[in-house]
Amino acid sequence: MQQGLEYAATLDIPFVFSSNGDGFVFHDRTGAGGAIETNLSLDAFPPPDDLWARYAAWKGLTSDTEKIVLQDYFDDGSGMAPQYYQVNAVNAAIETIAKGRDRILLVMATGTGKTYTAFQIIWRLWKAGQKKRILFLADRNIPSTRRWSTTSGRSVVSWRNSVSMTRRSRSPTAAWPIW
Repeated sequence: MQQGLEYAATLDIPFVFSSNGDGFVFHDRTGAGGAIETNLSLDAFPPPDDLWARYAAWKGLTSDTEKIVLQDYFDDGSGMAPQYYQVNAVNAAIETIAKGRDRILLVMATGTGKTYTAFQIIWRLWKAGQKKRILFLADRNIPSTRRWSTTSGRSVVSWRNSVSMTRRSRSPTAAWPIW
């Protein structure tokens, strides 16, 4: 159970289950269900709808925000998937935007995939129909064009043709892409 709780804290997951084959121990990190830990028989495992309802209540999600939060990540068929910290960043940003906030700030260390994370946020908001215009600023061309040009899915190609990049600078070597 302890290892599961550590993973749950890292992944920002509210529910942890542990089993010895005879039953389950259900740990509810939300604290909303009364007891934090409950022993369950094998046939008393909570149904997915019940767990989703508890999760949505814990996150403060409404039926309107669920459409945005449940939007799938982009998959270009290469097998590349977000790392756990990227998933946490994308989910936190999407949930914040779904709740009505228009401005967010993500701070990530060098080499953690900020462009990929930003791309996933933009993709999910665009596919959910939540945002039609998104401003993506970069201090140079490489971060802003790298993800778009290496993605080989048809959806991104058609999307890429609908965005524009503007160069505004006093220096001929600097550019600020506006998407």
